[in-house]
Amino acid sequence: EPAGTSPIRVQPNPGNGRAYITGLSASGASNLVLLDARGAAVLKRSVQGPSTTLDMTGLSTGIYLLRVTDALGAVRTERVAVER
Repeated sequence: EPAGTSPIRVQPNPGNGRAYITGLSASGASNLVLLDARGAAVLKRSVQGPSTTLDMTGLSTGIYLLRVTDALGAVRTERVAVER
């Protein structure tokens, strides 16, 4: 993780509905991309502030990778599991 950043947290994880994401940049935008096991983007969003929610109700069961890029270009990732 880049210096001075808090870890990204996804709760609940595993989940099957709405996920609450914390640890995002408090200043500037964060770009979120949720990738499936093949590396295809299944969700993209730009958000402001240190937290957001993601709707995962339409996603298939499996492991995803949440890639977060902040306004300075620092990239952090978190593994996200979806269960039904």
